[in-house]
Amino acid sequence: MIPLCENKLRDLAEKFPTKGFWDYQGRIRNEGLKWNHKRVKRVYNKLGLNIRRRKKEDYP
Repeated sequence: MIPLCENKLRDLAEKFPTKGFWDYQGRIRNEGLKWNHKRVKRVYNKLGLNIRRRKKEDYP
């Protein structure tokens, strides 16, 4: 299951690069795949797909 999960996440990341984990998980669920979100999140982090968040600027 893990290689299939990795491939699916890579495909989604290529199609929708600005989306995050929960969008990918929702798309996986809509396709009928009942994968545990904790396992998918672990693979997502392992692949380094986490989106960097912009830090708010500090004003003096």
